[in-house]
Amino acid sequence: MLLTRKLFGWVYRAISPDPLQFLALRLRCDGPDLTWTVADGVLTTAPSGGTAAPLSLPLANYTLAGLVAALAAAPGYTVLYVDPDRGNLSARVLLDGTGTASLSNGDHLYGYTSLAWAYFEAVAGELAVAQAQIAALPAEMVTSTADGYWLDLLGSYYAVPRQQGEPDAQYGPRIIATILQPKQNNVAMEIAIQAAISQPATVSDVTIYQGPSPTFNGAITFNGGSHFNATNSTPVYGLFDVLVGYDILGSGNPTAFVASIKVIVESLRAAGTHLRSVVLGGAVLTDAGRPVNSEIMRPWVVTGAYSDAPDPPSDTSSLMPVTWQDSDTVAAATEASALSVTYATTFNGVRRFSGASLFNAGAVVAGTLES
Repeated sequence: MLLTRKLFGWVYRAISPDPLQFLALRLRCDGPDLTWTVADGVLTTAPSGGTAAPLSLPLANYTLAGLVAALAAAPGYTVLYVDPDRGNLSARVLLDGTGTASLSNGDHLYGYTSLAWAYFEAVAGELAVAQAQIAALPAEMVTSTADGYWLDLLGSYYAVPRQQGEPDAQYGPRIIATILQPKQNNVAMEIAIQAAISQPATVSDVTIYQGPSPTFNGAITFNGGSHFNATNSTPVYGLFDVLVGYDILGSGNPTAFVASIKVIVESLRAAGTHLRSVVLGGAVLTDAGRPVNSEIMRPWVVTGAYSDAPDPPSDTSSLMPVTWQDSDTVAAATEASALSVTYATTFNGVRRFSGASLFNAGAVVAGTLES
């Protein structure tokens, strides 16, 4: 590289700057003339006339033998000479320079064998990359011009990660839009959700109370964890519900859809507030169709409301183990039987404290059946 020669000007003079060059190959074409250049690891050619076309060959991709084969295979090119002993070396050993085949020794391409040159070539390559990155660095410091890794880094500063497969052209503007959009109130969340899914959304505040009157619905267990005190009605604030339209034609899996809504809410909610639930409601569905004939059906819009009826309650106490104790004699005219019934009671909302049900898990009902 050209930078390699400059580096030798800064080293201790005991290190020889001599590249220990050798004639690597001689190159010509079938036209009147050929100009070649080796610079920064690339061999470029500019033929004039003939059938040869311009070439640009990255030297890192070839050995000397491989480079010679690639040149010989190109139409109109001829390799007059190649070093017979160094064909296995990387083509990167070619020294930077330029030549014209019509001039004396203008078709000679030289390489180096100095170990010092091999080291400083590697250093010069890294410095060249650093130089290019330093020049590009100002553009990587703003979202409008940053790309790739640098844009991801900027997004991490603002807690706006890149979505899977999102290109730079969309990700950069979204970082700014996310930072500037309204936040921390119900209207801001509604606007953000509607912008993301194109469906109506409503965010409502919710206030709940800590069990002012215990309900025997199966949710409370008699284990000391709940206090049965009707005066303990401390309100709980900071909760909100989201009612959002779910398009059955274009919203995908309901579970994934709800998860995406939660991501939007979590990025906008105020500290100390929490999402209690996401409810899927009516959505605006748009579809267009064409009848069998050539007439074009006018687009139609359908607004649907969705509801889901709960499963009916079940009462596990309906399982009643029954034991019959029978006796029979030949002479008796009647047959008597004793019935013993036991059952378990579960507080699941089916039984009421109205006196209609006996809440005694160990009750035994005895009676006589006559026939």
